[in-house]
Amino acid sequence: MDDVKNKISKIFNNKKIMFIVKMVIILLFVIISLNVSNTHEHWSDEAQSFLLAKDTSLLEMFKYMKYEGTPPLWVLVIKLFIFLGGTYKTFFVLPIIFNTIGVILFEYKVKCPWYIKIIFPFTYFIFYQYTIIARSYCLIFPLLMCIVMLYKNRYKK
Repeated sequence: MDDVKNKISKIFNNKKIMFIVKMVIILLFVIISLNVSNTHEHWSDEAQSFLLAKDTSLLEMFKYMKYEGTPPLWVLVIKLFIFLGGTYKTFFVLPIIFNTIGVILFEYKVKCPWYIKIIFPFTYFIFYQYTIIARSYCLIFPLLMCIVMLYKNRYKK
């Protein structure tokens, strides 16, 4: 049993193999997210955020934000997406972009065991909840990864 563990550890300690594994994980995350997200219909709160970003000016948007259940940053991101030509049909791409950024930061900048790097991007919250279901929460994962990268004493405390 220890022999198998040593062989697996030796394989995953190879930098070239880990680079390929990380790229495959990111590619799988994007492909599976696109397939699942494309078939999941939009919910009313997503439509509300999209319409708020589409039909209001910046001042009006901040005036109405106090009645919304999503953060203003999310509506600003949607407004930028609409400004760049995005439509309601392609709206599902936004959370995939943000969570893919989070997965890339996690894979290349966060130190943790190899098996966690393989499994974690496909967990319920990272893959399904933040990317497919509650799309307005897609900003959480990349922002958390940025905090992890900026917090220098995270290994000591």
